[in-house]
Amino acid sequence: TKTFCDPVCGTGKYLLSIKKRLMEGLEGQFSSKEEMEKHIVENQIWGYDIIKYKVLLTSKLLTRNKKYDHNIEQKDSLKFLKGIIKDEEN
Repeated sequence: TKTFCDPVCGTGKYLLSIKKRLMEGLEGQFSSKEEMEKHIVENQIWGYDIIKYKVLLTSKLLTRNKKYDHNIEQKDSLKFLKGIIKDEEN
């Protein structure tokens, strides 16, 4: 399964276009469109932004107000990635 991350997701335009392409590419591999959408949002798309309202907007647009466990979080991606890189160096 391919995964996609937008470290500065803003209002989610990039992630929404990724979701659309994945929905087209995975058509017929799930029993319903809702199951496919849930899988994509929960397992294939990640987004981060430092501004809370952009995170809320992106998550709302991606989930279409459904109760999916999305991976859109309010984080400073530069600080977040520095910690990962530092851990890998040790």
